[in-house]
Amino acid sequence: MSKQQQTQYPPVVMPSLEQQIVLRGQKALVTGASSGIGKQVAVALGHAGADMVVNYVTDPDKAEEAVTEIKRRCGIEAMAMSI
Repeated sequence: MSKQQQTQYPPVVMPSLEQQIVLRGQKALVTGASSGIGKQVAVALGHAGADMVVNYVTDPDKAEEAVTEIKRRCGIEAMAMSI
């Protein structure tokens, strides 16, 4: 391919949004929040300001790891609980 045939693309620009803390003061209980999609939902709710309860069925250690990560990443209150 010659230089004349190469396509020139514009530079990539990543959009940025100001973080919205719309759930400050609210509480959220996320089932299955110790791993996978549930964990990511809990993190997203934490970023929105909600205090979290990470529900688990069989693995309290994994739930506590999720709580630690959510607190570190979001700066909110969080706890693990088996309901």
